[in-house]
Amino acid sequence: MKVISSFNIVVKDIAVTPNNDILLATGESRLKQIRTGTNEVTDSIYCVESSELCSVYVEENGRVIVGGYEVVVTMNNKGVHCKRYDYDEDSEPLTKSYIRALTSTGNGNIFVIHGRDVDRIVVLQEKGIISIYSGPSTITSEDRKFNTQSVVTTPLDNVIVADFLDRLHILNNRGQLLTTYDTQDMGISYPLSLAITTEGAFTVLYIGCYKRVTILNAPLYKMSITGF
Repeated sequence: MKVISSFNIVVKDIAVTPNNDILLATGESRLKQIRTGTNEVTDSIYCVESSELCSVYVEENGRVIVGGYEVVVTMNNKGVHCKRYDYDEDSEPLTKSYIRALTSTGNGNIFVIHGRDVDRIVVLQEKGIISIYSGPSTITSEDRKFNTQSVVTTPLDNVIVADFLDRLHILNNRGQLLTTYDTQDMGISYPLSLAITTEGAFTVLYIGCYKRVTILNAPLYKMSITGF
């Protein structure tokens, strides 16, 4: 790999807009950006006052979704707030921690991982929470709890969830389980982060992993996926 640019800033999450601008969640209330063709980090138009933004996702239509402390906000490509999620139907906080990661599907559903409650995936619709996924009972127990770390949406509008305890969970666009994969069968341990892209006719999944003892030389895997 070749380093094109390097920036000495804290980055908690990253997303790319339809115009190929890079949006960065840095723990501040306003997203940073790197416009295509430049090497300068500037403030973006996307902001949620009084919230530390830790996650960001951009849909193909340009809608930006951000996650902060106890809040998820959707914005249009002008930075105007469209929808704010911070309480459930019982007027309880949606989450009592920051939003670790999020993605959305073609039907507009938003999949959310809480920073503290990593044992579940919350699925949001316009009216609020529509489902919660906590892993299948066949592989979860008191000794082996669901431990979500990252989520991505596939071209077939399914969602892949990285479970730190060596599993990939495949959900449909309403948060219902389709299947699971044991990553150790592929020689992959402790999946921590996911990214997805296309290369020609192929869908490519990247899996970044945790490495015990040291963070140096932690493995990154690249694989072609089909069928989901």
